[in-house]
Order: sequence, then C-alpha cells, then structure tokens
Amino acid sequence: MEAREELELNVETDVNDEEIDCDRIRGDAIGDTVYSERFVLRVLIQLSQYQEDKWSEDLESDLCVLWDMTATPAVVYFLMKHDCLNILATLIQSSSNPRLLEILVGIVGNMCCVREARTVVSEDTQLHGMLLQLLTCPDPQTLVQLSRCLQSFTWDLLRGDATLVADQHWLERQVVSGHLCSSLAFILSSSLNEELLMAILDLLNTLCGLEINDKDYSRYFASTEMTDGMLECWNQLFIGCQEGPNFEFMNKQQEKSALHWVSVLLAFAGHEAGREHLGKRARHIVRTLILWIQEPDNGGSDTLLITTISLLEALVSVYFCEEAFCKTIRIVRKTMEKNSCEFRDSETREDLTVLSLMDSFGNYCMEVLKCVERRRLHTILMDCCNNKSIKFFWKVVQERDSDLVTPLDSSQ
Repeated sequence: MEAREELELNVETDVNDEEIDCDRIRGDAIGDTVYSERFVLRVLIQLSQYQEDKWSEDLESDLCVLWDMTATPAVVYFLMKHDCLNILATLIQSSSNPRLLEILVGIVGNMCCVREARTVVSEDTQLHGMLLQLLTCPDPQTLVQLSRCLQSFTWDLLRGDATLVADQHWLERQVVSGHLCSSLAFILSSSLNEELLMAILDLLNTLCGLEINDKDYSRYFASTEMTDGMLECWNQLFIGCQEGPNFEFMNKQQEKSALHWVSVLLAFAGHEAGREHLGKRARHIVRTLILWIQEPDNGGSDTLLITTISLLEALVSVYFCEEAFCKTIRIVRKTMEKNSCEFRDSETREDLTVLSLMDSFGNYCMEVLKCVERRRLHTILMDCCNNKSIKFFWKVVQERDSDLVTPLDSSQ
C-alpha cells in the first residue's frame, strides 16, 4: 500500500468560540473511532458513480485513506450497512484501471478480516465468484491483495462450520476441484514479481498445512504442474542470493519465503501421490536444498535447516544425493558442537530447537541406512567426510538403534 495518509476531520468553528463542539464531532464519527461517516459516505458515492475518465489523484488519495480505515472493524461494520461489498464488486468487475483494482481488492481483503464480512461474501455467489475471477488478473499488485483476501477465508475452513458436501465452503470447492491449484501454479511459473510470488507461497503454505476432518489439503496441490511452478518460483526469488557455492538471503522476507517453499514441498511428501510428483523433479529440488544447508550462525535459519533436512529425508527413497548427505552431517555436527556447552545445563527455547534439529537429522540418517546399500554408504563416508563427521553419523545411528551399527562401522 502507498504511504499512509492521516485523515483530517474538517470541523468548522467560530473564531470566537472557546471550545470545539465535541458533540458535533462525535455525531460524525464511526463508532468509537475518529473516522468521519461523511467522508466514507462521500467516497462510496464517488465509487457508485465512477466512470473510468473520473480517475484522479484526489480520488486515489481518498481511496487509500479508506483502505487504511478498513483495518478498523468499526469501519467495516459501517461499510457493510451501506452495501459496500456489492458496490466494490460491481466496480472491480467493470474497471480496467489496475491501480483502482489493487485498492478495491485491498479494501475487500481488509474487510474480510472481519468474520461477518466473510460470511456475506461466502453466502453470495456473485461476491466470491468475483474473487475467483480475479485469479486470472494480469496485474501483480491486484493479485497480491487477492492472495491476502483468500488467506483470510482459510480461517473459515479451519473452523469447519460446513462438514457436509452439500454445504462445502466455496473455497474448499475450488481446492478440491483442482482449480485453485492450477491458478496458483500458473502464477508461480509465470510471474516475475517477487512480492506476488512471496504472497502466493504464503497462501500455499497455509493451505497445505490444513488438516481438517482427517483431510490433508496438501494432496490437492501436489501435482507436477505445481512442482514445476515451485521450481520456477525458486529461480525468480532466490537465484540472486547465490554466488558460486555460497548462498545468502538478502532480507528476512526472503528467508521466510524460503521456509514456506520447503514447507509446501514437505507437505507434498506426506502422501504417496505427492512423493511421486516430487520424485520426477527430485534431482532439481535437492540441488536447491543443498544451498540452504547452512549453519544458523552463518546466515542460516534453525527452522529452515530442520525443515530442509526433513524434506531430504522424504526424498531419499527416490533420489539420494551424496553431496547433500555429507554436507548435512558436517553442518549438523558443527551446529551441535557450538551449542553443546551453551545449553548443557538449562532447558531453554534454544534447547528445543536443538532437539528438533537432532530429531530431524536422526530420521534422515535412518532413512539413508534403509535406502542406501551399506557398502556404498561406507565409501561415501570415507570419501566425503572427515573422521569427526563419520563418528558423529554412527553415534546418531547407534542412539536410534544400536543393532544397526557393526564393528566395522564403529571402527571408521
């Protein structure tokens, strides 16, 4: 959104009056806010009478103020009393002005943070149909606002109000039918706008994390089309972070999006069909994951490292990468050595992160033992790892199942 502009109430006072007419000000205010009813009604009238040739900087400024105001629930309720959603929907469907569309969809998105507004949209086929039509909009900023809006409706899926197929939520119907998957995959594979790609990854991460009534929503997004879209998205978002073998995020938002990226693919790996689709692109996926196997103190993230290792574990059965395996052992060993003294005597938040890291790494090691022939494993360890890393690997395995460690293993 553009820089926020403060709303000023125009209160006419007589220069001779010693006090402002507070009752008159309160009479124009929306609820307990300082926002003006007259201002909002004036903007709504402008929208209802809008023609494309009436677009102006003043109108844009007023709409941006209204956009900011809709972050306040009292304003949303006031707008709903005046049929604002239908006014916005009509204009969204008829206008070709990208800046106007961005602002209007942003206003709808803010309004849909209020449950009652979402209910109105969900019960009106034209309203939620308008949102779905926007998935083909070519303007990236409008799509960013649309993704925020759709994100808010996932709250209703989590509430699980509708459990019968006949009462299926409109967003759930789009998920189950595969229409939403196709739309989001196309955006990921074709967009050059980083803000939009990050917003779509955020939405996908939310949707793929939903498990309602034993229904795993990620299975509706696990397709070859989506996997290809995710890889194209990676190239657009993160290729600039790579310099040879080194990788460094440019900002925290990139790091957060990287976590969303890995988490979505990990969700796909949670079921057979998803693993099959990932298997077709496993070599490419693992090559990107290698870049994210970093010590947390050297620009990496604990959570990203843990999730990356979990995804590597899920892919071992379809593609085992020696480089990723050896680098993971080395990085986890160094991380544990750095943390062993600091957190030895206290159970802190960091301790829980270390436990999660070791749990993820242990699962990965056991999956490697299960899928990789033992003679080949010995050769890889001897060729690619130093003695410390080799001992660390077998120690982790022994703690999981001592019967899996032979005298030959221990002697390495």
